[in-house]
Amino acid sequence: MLAFTSVLFAAPALAQDPSAVVLMYHRFGEAKYPNTNTTLEQLDAHIAYLQANDFKVLPLPEVDAALKARKPLPPKAVAITIDDETRLVLVRSRVFGGRGQRGCAGPCAV
Repeated sequence: MLAFTSVLFAAPALAQDPSAVVLMYHRFGEAKYPNTNTTLEQLDAHIAYLQANDFKVLPLPEVDAALKARKPLPPKAVAITIDDETRLVLVRSRVFGGRGQRGCAGPCAV
């Protein structure tokens, strides 16, 4: 959690040029893999932090296109990525509740 908030806290200071923070997750709620797991409680806290601090979640391809074209991004732009394409069903159904059970129905890249 410390690394998460440290990166996001620094985001506005980095925003002189088009910029965004990219959060990469690997797996959720799988305690048997502690090195790459994010608990659902941690995920809830991360999303609550993003919402409470007015971060704008964007699709990664949109962030990538803006950076390549040197076009402006909204202040506090964030992209959320999830490693391992095979986890798409898990992420959308169990973790994010399909329509944003955790308040993050927005774009995620896999």
